[in-house]
Amino acid sequence: MNLVLSQPADQLRAGFLALRSADDVARLLEVSLRTLNYHIYRIPASKRYKTFSLQKRSGGLRDISAPATALKILQSKLNTILQTVYKPRPCVHGFTIGRSILSNAAEHKGRRYVFNVDLQDFFPSINFGRVRGMFMGKPYNIPSDAATVLAQVCCHENELPQGAPTSPIVANMTCAKLDGELQRLAGKCRCTYTRYADDLTFSTDMPRFPSDLAAVRIENGKTFSVAGDVLRVMIMSNGFIVNPNKVRLSSQCNRQEVTGLTTNLFPNVRRHYVSQIRAMLHAWSKFGLDAAEKEFRKKHDKHSRGPGRTEVSFRHVVRGKLAFLRMIRGQGNSTVVQLMNELARLDPHIIVDLAPLSIPASYRWLFDSLWVLESQRHNKQGTAFALKDQGLVTCAHAVEDDTTAYQQQNPTVKYPVKIVRKDDNFDLAVLAIDAVFSTCLNAEYGQAVKQGDQILLAGFPNVAVADTGYMAPCNVAGIRTTMGVRRIMITAAVANGNSGGPILNRHNRVIAIAVSGDPHEADKNSGISIDMLKNVK
Repeated sequence: MNLVLSQPADQLRAGFLALRSADDVARLLEVSLRTLNYHIYRIPASKRYKTFSLQKRSGGLRDISAPATALKILQSKLNTILQTVYKPRPCVHGFTIGRSILSNAAEHKGRRYVFNVDLQDFFPSINFGRVRGMFMGKPYNIPSDAATVLAQVCCHENELPQGAPTSPIVANMTCAKLDGELQRLAGKCRCTYTRYADDLTFSTDMPRFPSDLAAVRIENGKTFSVAGDVLRVMIMSNGFIVNPNKVRLSSQCNRQEVTGLTTNLFPNVRRHYVSQIRAMLHAWSKFGLDAAEKEFRKKHDKHSRGPGRTEVSFRHVVRGKLAFLRMIRGQGNSTVVQLMNELARLDPHIIVDLAPLSIPASYRWLFDSLWVLESQRHNKQGTAFALKDQGLVTCAHAVEDDTTAYQQQNPTVKYPVKIVRKDDNFDLAVLAIDAVFSTCLNAEYGQAVKQGDQILLAGFPNVAVADTGYMAPCNVAGIRTTMGVRRIMITAAVANGNSGGPILNRHNRVIAIAVSGDPHEADKNSGISIDMLKNVK
């Protein structure tokens, strides 16, 4: 049995809409009818699936039915076909390409009221008859023979099994009518509506939340929220019921959450999540990887896993948490960058695939490490940066006997510089000033820089009052060694005043110091390799 389908998406869509019989279904899945019937009818149900339970985060157990390999291949093929057919409504964010819990939460940020409703037993509520009827109804109009086979591929013991590749998209397709009705109801109530799987969310800026959607009850002195009668009846008429334990109406004065993210101002994780990442990195740094992993297993790793699933390593748990934080806050977020740098220090290889370098909305952490060098008598200006365990690093030609250093965010406070080390041949200098560095960059010595690598140039070229600084994403154009000095050629222009600024790799570590020279020289747009700093005495 082939693992993937050979036809392009448009042919798969046309083939699905033209289904008339079981034989048509088999041809579309690119198997023989005999093979298809064997896997969905002949093999006993107990052997088609392996069922186990996982611990829910909120308590209780969730039953997972994982299909056997051959059936899973058939379901994966059918899932590919259904992806070409199903057109999700704008309100649907779960199991949908290009959407996520972040896009779902963003629809409800900064609202006066947020109302959360959970559908009880979501997947089990969608039985064989509903799936078959969905395929037979509009807009698919599949005849009963083909629809029966499709439903048989998707269902197990008269319900959608959690663990089957087809279940998420079939659930979304089945909820199309519900989504349409709830969208219209939300519009009538001047609310925004979204659905992520079984999580329904409504939000509004109205002075009072609509009673058709939610009501507040008081019993035994306790106040709690319930679904409004109109909403509850509409959900029930579509074959679902509200989980009474997961209904919540939140105002701006309380923490508002949508699919696990806080939304009072913008989608964000809870503070505890960031604190946990910091604690894990601290334990790794202080006690070592093995000890940190042992402590994590003992106290924190309570997740149950399916049969045959091995424990995830501590280092990959940290990486996964950090990747999630970066997805929510953006890779330019100062906290994300700080934590990424610490992870890169502890394990340089694991962070490589987190993300390519790009300009984010905020790179405050970078400019907090940069300093402007100024010489009034020689009318010269340059850039320096605070480098961990070194001091202020810059180009030798940017320093004069009257040079002072200041940060652009506080230009009136200027510090005389003291030359600690300097080498005119390498055009590098290490300086000291009477100030505490709030942020220091890290260097990556001995890195195998390659032509085409993504890098970032930063500095203060021709700086003036109120300038914000300069960042230029670029690439390594080439590498050359002249007079014993290794230079990294870059595709961005290095203007006067940018000399001494850092050039960072995609891990946000310094690989070179920018230098501007004669415009007619081939190496004007280049940086001196950070490795040369070791030779400066």
